[in-house]
Amino acid sequence: MNDIINKISNYNFFNYLFPGALYVVSVNHFTRLQLPIENLFGALFVCYFIGLVISRIGSLIVEPLLKLLSCLCKESPYLKFLEAEKKDPKINLLSQERNVYRTLIALGVSILASIGIDKLLTPMYLSPTLVFCILIGLMIILFVCAYVRQSRFLNERINNNINSK
Repeated sequence: MNDIINKISNYNFFNYLFPGALYVVSVNHFTRLQLPIENLFGALFVCYFIGLVISRIGSLIVEPLLKLLSCLCKESPYLKFLEAEKKDPKINLLSQERNVYRTLIALGVSILASIGIDKLLTPMYLSPTLVFCILIGLMIILFVCAYVRQSRFLNERINNNINSK
């Protein structure tokens, strides 16, 4: 168990485990949903995975919405980011911190959405299996979108490296 905990980087802790744990505690307290956290290993796994999902929500939903608010934040082109990252290693750290903030925004949105959905669906009876299947379907869509986005970033980085030589 200590080996697993020691291998979790600060980035993974603040971007996945911490938001996942906050989500589980909040949802277990404020909704009818009771996420399993009986043993330490299971709790770590559930919290980490939920945090990973919340991070993807931040990346795929929150970030594009924040970009629409161009008065709040203006993003540099990716090629400039890559060039600057080579010259200033702190840029990578600042980018990671920004991603943590994005994930925390997604965490707040996810908690509020979970509480709201729970309150709306309280009068209805939906079987737990149906709810689980709906969640799995949404998660599949979320991770397909994440895969496509990551593939684009990877291809862009490969092309930039090939073109710069």
